[in-house]
Amino acid sequence: GTGHCAVGSIVNLNNAKVAAVLGADMVLVANGGLGSTFDELELNRVLCHHHGVRIAGVIVNKVSVEKYEQTKDYISRAMMQAWGVPMLGCIPDKPFLGCLMLADIERLFKTELICGADKRMQHYRPQDMNLATTSMKVFLENL
Repeated sequence: GTGHCAVGSIVNLNNAKVAAVLGADMVLVANGGLGSTFDELELNRVLCHHHGVRIAGVIVNKVSVEKYEQTKDYISRAMMQAWGVPMLGCIPDKPFLGCLMLADIERLFKTELICGADKRMQHYRPQDMNLATTSMKVFLENL
């Protein structure tokens, strides 16, 4: 499922309960930090424990680049010491990861670039893009 382990509780079918029904292990994902990250993971761990779901590991996402090594080291040790659970990943916060690539636009509109193929995998901020919703002829006339 997506979100924290209690998502779906309003209909009595949260993520932890679904994992239990399926007999699936869970990987917990939390946003970067130290204390708040551990606290968030602990809340999710308790619900997993309540439903008998094994936690396969932890991923910490959007970790401040300045605190990356500290967070990776601390959370990794804390997870093993407190729960015996490995850290599977520690992902630094890179603002460009939330930005579109031209390849995303191609996929979205089910089309192919007519030029600039060497830039397909480059990330672009929305304010750096112009989308022409007209014919190429009209677009070029209005440049």
